[in-house]
This record gives sequence, C-alpha cells and structure tokens, in this order.
Amino acid sequence: MALRLGLALVVVPESTRRDTTELADFLREEQVDAITLPPQLVGSPLGGDSEHPRLVVTAGAPAIADATRKLAIGRTVVNAYGPAEAAVCATAHQVRPEATHNAIPIGSPIGNVRVYIVDRCMEPLPIGVEGELLIGGDQVSRGYIGQPGLTAAHFVADPFAETPGARLYRTGDLARWRPDGTLDFLGRADAQIKIRGMRVELGEIEAALSGFDDITDCAVIAQSTKQPGETKLVAYLVPKNHRDTTVPSGFGGSRRAASLP
Repeated sequence: MALRLGLALVVVPESTRRDTTELADFLREEQVDAITLPPQLVGSPLGGDSEHPRLVVTAGAPAIADATRKLAIGRTVVNAYGPAEAAVCATAHQVRPEATHNAIPIGSPIGNVRVYIVDRCMEPLPIGVEGELLIGGDQVSRGYIGQPGLTAAHFVADPFAETPGARLYRTGDLARWRPDGTLDFLGRADAQIKIRGMRVELGEIEAALSGFDDITDCAVIAQSTKQPGETKLVAYLVPKNHRDTTVPSGFGGSRRAASLP
C-alpha cells in the first residue's frame, strides 16, 4: 500500500512489535500514517491525541471489540478478513466507535471479490443463518503447489459465476450475513485454529504426541488466556502407565495437562 501510493515504508523493529507502548511511541516518532496490526496489538497506547497512525487495519484474527472501538475514536480503523488463498484481504469493515454489536463484523466484499455463505449442499443461505464462507473473484489463487488433492478439495467450480472456469475457494470458516449486508465471523467448521496469525491443525499436534511410545491417547485444545485476544494450546495426555505422569521432552512440565508455547 505504501509503495503503491508513493509513500515511505517503515519497518518496525522486532523488539518493538510486541509492546503496544513502544509501538505507539515508534509510530509517532516515525510519523506513520497507516499500519496493519493483529488484534493483540490494538491497545490503548495507540490511541490518544496523536494523529499517528491515522489509519489502522486489524487483521489475522477476530477483532477485540472494546479495544478496537476505542482506537477508532479520532482515526480510521478497518477490520479486515481474508485467507492467503484469496490474496489475504477479501472483506473489510470500517469500525464505528459508537457501535454496540457484541462482535465487530468482518464487513463486506472488497472490489473484484464475491462472497457466499452456503450450506453443505453449496446452496446460498439467507440472512442470519450460519454457513461456510466461500470466496470468488479475481483474488482467488490457482491452488496449492504440488498438492492436487488439497487443491481439488478447496478450490471448486463456481456455480454462481457467469465466467466459464471460475472457481471458489472454500475457506472452512463459518459466517453469516447481517441485515446491513456485512458479515459476522463465527469461527471454523473444523478443528483448525489460528494462533498468532498462524494456522494450526490440532489434529497434527495430536498425531505428533501420539507418536511417543509412552502415550496411549491425547487431546489438544485452544484455550484463551487472561490477555484479550491471546490463545495458547493445551495438550491433555494419557500415559501408558497412569502413575507415571511425565510429559514427553519438549512439551513442558511433569503434568498430564501440558501448555504448549
């Protein structure tokens, strides 16, 4: 965005990115006008009387309602949504500080993007009904390199498009239309989660843990922390010898419930 508009692109130091106070000071000193942040960094130090940044885009995880609305006082804040398979941004919503919704919508499709909410039979659903979110339009990528099976499962023919050969990306995300034409994000249709902006398949972690000889069964869940917007993974393990509660090396502690960093 910066280069396209002829602006300077400022790279935030790694040590500054994890602290909202240091980040706010850095943005003011560098006079940064626009920045994209994960919801975890949308905190009070970014607000206040400073005119920098003037535009904040939050993306990568569900927005934290109270903090995001406070930040929208006196500046433009946009809640964006979209997977990498659809060129990252597919929908956007300008946050209003006076809004009273329990959750901030992910908005409506941006230019050249089509969004559908469908049932298991790929039939469009009416307003207010939960279904899978599908993305169509110019931003849909061709598929996964070297993975034809995965590509066929997630990139499907678009029955709603007039253009021959058009495809839809099946996100696996659940959403619903609001009466005002915006979308509510409702989570996943499977066990995939997002933590610190990275997609994580809980089943893959469970498979890795099950590979240890001393473990007969396990379950991995995503658990919210006291810090708003933060998530940690917790593994519950059943050892072969129930009196030996030692957790495999690399998974912390000597308890059956191990917190995964």
